[in-house]
Amino acid sequence: MKLTLEDLTQEDHNTVLAYVTAKHLANGYKGPCFIFLPRLAELHLVNSIVCAELAIDIMRASV
Repeated sequence: MKLTLEDLTQEDHNTVLAYVTAKHLANGYKGPCFIFLPRLAELHLVNSIVCAELAIDIMRASV
């Protein structure tokens, strides 16, 4: 499964940007922060799918 630009919304971008900006501020960085969301999604999609599947398996096992 490949995430495309059409799969991403402005809200997705805003969520990631808010998280990254908060982490940078917490670490003392005060400059601008830019995120290329499609590339970020490509890098993390596989891990996200694996984490989601694991969480679903855990929930199913606890029922």
